[in-house]
Amino acid sequence: MTGDKIVLSLDIGSERIRSAIGTISRDRLMIDSICERPSEGIKKGKIVDISLASNCIKSVINEAQRQAGISTKILITGLCSSEVICKKNTGVVGIHSKDQVISYSDIYRSLDVARSIEIPNNTSIIHTLVQDYKVDEKIKENIPVNTLGHRLEVNALLVCGNTAVIKNIENCLNRINSFSSRKMVQILADADVVLNDEDKQKGVVLINLGAQSSGIIAYSNGYPVYIGGIDLGGDNVTNDISYISKRTKQESAQIKHEFGNCYLPSVDNNEYVEIPASSGLPSIKIPKVELSKIIEARMAEIFSLLKKQLDENVGLLSYGAGVYLVGGGSLLSGVNELCSEIFGLPSKLSFPEALPGLDRNFINPRYTTVLGLLKNEVKNSSSSVFHSNDDRRNNNEFSIFKKISNFFKTVV
Repeated sequence: MTGDKIVLSLDIGSERIRSAIGTISRDRLMIDSICERPSEGIKKGKIVDISLASNCIKSVINEAQRQAGISTKILITGLCSSEVICKKNTGVVGIHSKDQVISYSDIYRSLDVARSIEIPNNTSIIHTLVQDYKVDEKIKENIPVNTLGHRLEVNALLVCGNTAVIKNIENCLNRINSFSSRKMVQILADADVVLNDEDKQKGVVLINLGAQSSGIIAYSNGYPVYIGGIDLGGDNVTNDISYISKRTKQESAQIKHEFGNCYLPSVDNNEYVEIPASSGLPSIKIPKVELSKIIEARMAEIFSLLKKQLDENVGLLSYGAGVYLVGGGSLLSGVNELCSEIFGLPSKLSFPEALPGLDRNFINPRYTTVLGLLKNEVKNSSSSVFHSNDDRRNNNEFSIFKKISNFFKTVV
């Protein structure tokens, strides 16, 4: 249909690279295809071999376009959450117009001031996440355009990414084609397809348990207060099992998926696990509780490190909606119970929204990022007032802004 926007999302994971194509029509997203393949040239969510990674990405993108029967040059790419740092800052400006009415120009000036902060040389600002606006010391629920005031203040969370990591992604994309690419932190994309406004208002923590890295985002009073991550994930559990059992990584992964449980109180002391013979080693039969001890120790470390990050950066806040879990690691038995115990909050496994055109097999915590990237593009196209810090402004923006009635606090 004329006017439809076709977008491709790219989730560069340590274990698998996933790509999805969606058609945006009148603010409605239709999923056209999802493809994936084992990752090559990727470690801990970051590109370490540009040649291998670019070939892998190219094959996934080509297959997604072949299956959808359409092509696109609009690409949104996820960035590993473990590589970001957050900084809070406030932008304050005076209103100098004769009538003292706040304009979009004033909003931009306040955001520019908020972004004028010292950051490490090897990082760049990816997102400016608006937490609230104040006009003459009074908090405003929505963007305060056309509001009378003398002083405008914006509180923002600046999300900064590793410049080298971003450059490697751009180099890969340049090798395969000249895509028009927008980049977004993966855990923000997860939030777009898992969390609703009520969750964010109550306060919520979202964790993505990946293969070699795990990400976390927290919301309070409707806005994001922290984004972070660590270079630990499900592969670390697999490696621990492999070391103890002397089995290959592939065999250890199968043991983890079939018999693994990371919460000891839920494991029967009388239950046993038989590990098959392999590479000259005889089969062994061990108590399931011994296997669970190995898994629980590593998963407890992951949750504890994420909680420590959150506590050290935002202090004690209320998270009435609890903790939501996504990613392949969230499918491990006992993960909700262990997470709940460590965070002291209710925890639940979360699934991506059932979007039009989406096969039910992909309504799975593994696909939240690749779907969330597309879902964010819908919001970015229709309702977001400001785009990524890298986006160029043009003379037509202000006429577009006048048509917008709702303001989303997250600026991406």
